[in-house]
Amino acid sequence: MIGEIVTHSRFGRGTVEGLEDSRITVRFDDGAVRVFAYPAAVERFLTFETPSAAAQAAEDLAQSQRTAAEIARAEIEARRRREEALTQMRLEAMREKRVSTAKKAAANRAAAVARNKAKAEG
Repeated sequence: MIGEIVTHSRFGRGTVEGLEDSRITVRFDDGAVRVFAYPAAVERFLTFETPSAAAQAAEDLAQSQRTAAEIARAEIEARRRREEALTQMRLEAMREKRVSTAKKAAANRAAAVARNKAKAEG
């Protein structure tokens, strides 16, 4: 890609000087050097002159979009798992509360029976 001619929608024509770490550096005909996010800038602002470079940029863009979609799916799945775990924790807390309430009620009934028995014997 280095040395390829590009056209930017605002800055005009330029030459690719560098491409690394998802950044593309372009020197424009007016001498200005600008750095863009790659391949996102290809989708929005930059057009390559040669068909082979345009095809490579399109493939890089497609791969970037696939990766972003995979990350989004993974984040959705992680969120779903967190919500499921939280729901399970809430259900378990509700079960524990019901058991605790039932135990207290049973203890109160047993105490009432014991009091009634003591009164009857007493």
